[in-house]
Amino acid sequence: MTTSSGTSVKFSGKPTKAATYSFTVSVHSCNGIVAKHACKIVVQAAHNHVVDLSWDAPKSGDIMGYNIYRAPDGKLWTKMTSSPRASTAFTDLTVANNSTYYYAATAVAAGGGESKKSNIARTTIP
Repeated sequence: MTTSSGTSVKFSGKPTKAATYSFTVSVHSCNGIVAKHACKIVVQAAHNHVVDLSWDAPKSGDIMGYNIYRAPDGKLWTKMTSSPRASTAFTDLTVANNSTYYYAATAVAAGGGESKKSNIARTTIP
């Protein structure tokens, strides 16, 4: 969690079971003012499933990387990568049980242009 002043709070540890935790963050000023914010964090003990994707690189020599997109329905796409990846492989560790996901990749040229989405890959997580 990052505040407007840039202070951050880090949680660490190795969970042994999945659980939801609720807590309140309080900030006290020098003038006695107290600001509180209720928070909730969901912890998954271990990755139940992962999705490994890989693809062949295009023959074009000006490709700087690839963006990966995921959708729950093949239409409402969310970009999974914060910047183009050089690798032609991607592992999604954020999948949930009993869910279907659609994936597509785009090639990003050295000049910043992005290709159309690749053929769509679909997977269902049991």
